[in-house]
Order: sequence, then structure tokens, then C-alpha cells
Amino acid sequence: MDASSLLEAIAGLEDPRDPRGVGHRVSAVLGLVLLGVLARIREMGVPGRWAKREADGPWPYGQG
Repeated sequence: MDASSLLEAIAGLEDPRDPRGVGHRVSAVLGLVLLGVLARIREMGVPGRWAKREADGPWPYGQG
């Protein structure tokens, strides 16, 4: 399995959260958590900073 198919699988997941108050797609949150685990980060704020920095960039699952 390559990274693009993993991201496609994550993007296809159904979001179980109540739509009221949801600010980010579940696929974006899970993708960032996965990247954090793979990068062995120790601070959960790091993926948030990645997302903020790349909000206008090529990450297709973080917008909208």
C-alpha cells in the first residue's frame, strides 16, 4: 500500500461526529495524526502547525 492509497482510504471514511461545530474534515484530522505517528512526534501541537502552514498548499484533505 502506498501513501496515496492510504490517504484515499482515509478520505473515504464516514465522519461520525455531529456536523454542528465540526471545523475540519475527519480525513484531515486522521491524516495529520497518522503523519505525526509516522514522524514520531511527541507534541500534538506539531500536526496543527503543519496544517496551519500548509492550509493553502497541496494537502487536498485539509480544506473545506
